[in-house]
Amino acid sequence: MVLVVAATAVLFAAAVLKYRMDYRRTPVVSFTEGGREVKVYQIGDPQFPFGQTRGRLVLLNDGRKVASVDFEVSDDGAVLQPQNFRVDWKADRVEITVYGSEQEPETITLEFD
Repeated sequence: MVLVVAATAVLFAAAVLKYRMDYRRTPVVSFTEGGREVKVYQIGDPQFPFGQTRGRLVLLNDGRKVASVDFEVSDDGAVLQPQNFRVDWKADRVEITVYGSEQEPETITLEFD
């Protein structure tokens, strides 16, 4: 009986660790203009020890999700921070430039419906 409880506890701890490292969505920063908003999330933890960090951009228009896109940042294994992003609002789209110390700036364009 003790062995079954211990094995269950170990499996539960492993599942929690796997979720935290690979799937947990952590808010990083939000940019707004009028009724439009771009939310930036970090997905999981950076790859150990100095790998890429995964993220997701979510575009909302009047509170309704319009688009989302996943991306990766090469920044020496660091977590995502607000200074990794610059947002330029246009009439029909938003351009988000993603910066990392080990990559060229990458511009991601999300269009409004």
